[in-house]
Amino acid sequence: MKRILSIFMIFIMLFATTGCSTKTKSQAITKTIGEMASDANGGKASYIIVFEGQNCVPYYVVSNNYQGKTLLLRMSALPQEMSMSTQTGYLNSDVDKYLNSEYLDSLNNVAKLIYPTTIDVFNPLSSEKAIERKVFLLSFSEMGFKAFNEDTEGLEFFKDEDHSICYEHPYVKDSPRPVWLRDSYFTNESDKASTMYVNEYGKLTSKDSGELCGVRPAFCVNSDELVVLVDLSGKTTASGTSLGWEYVLYTSDAVPYIKQPK
Repeated sequence: MKRILSIFMIFIMLFATTGCSTKTKSQAITKTIGEMASDANGGKASYIIVFEGQNCVPYYVVSNNYQGKTLLLRMSALPQEMSMSTQTGYLNSDVDKYLNSEYLDSLNNVAKLIYPTTIDVFNPLSSEKAIERKVFLLSFSEMGFKAFNEDTEGLEFFKDEDHSICYEHPYVKDSPRPVWLRDSYFTNESDKASTMYVNEYGKLTSKDSGELCGVRPAFCVNSDELVVLVDLSGKTTASGTSLGWEYVLYTSDAVPYIKQPK
């Protein structure tokens, strides 16, 4: 009898974690986050909602093959602009520190799912430094830009140039904002760092690291993490867009909103 029960429980667990459009015992509709990635859907952009404190924020599901994980990118920039360090650029800057402390803490239970990622911090006057971060900014090469004789292939998501633009109101593609990248450099004429950013037209440029610019966080989760369809009717994004049935990462934060669609 115990053996039969054990087999039955294993069957239930496997059924609850199956892929696309699976219904769990609570009739929640789920799929894996990797199934939603752009490069798993011919470049089509998909998004989920991430709870940042009490705010509902849309994130693109960019790739399910970012160091073997699924990469999420905030659709819009954080509300506050920030500056980098004039001495080191991105590495250990206020942006770098903020993303991996206060911002990470704001992600509630999603923070527990974020996978530490090894990223290169580019500086052409020194060797590339591989650092590990949970939350980070993208690089110019990942977005498909060419600079410093680098000729690497960007992520498929950014082959649509419109995806390089960071909109304040992403659903209607209104009010584009410039946002930092994590690539800094030093000129021979100055001991201060300049850092690259993507301007409001989706083009690569740079400016003094001490100036202000938008911040667009990215992070990775395991590709087999479940997302669940929940009812966020009555809620809005930070930019005021009304929400309805949306996919969110399956954590305890999502449970109060799980209902069966009619």
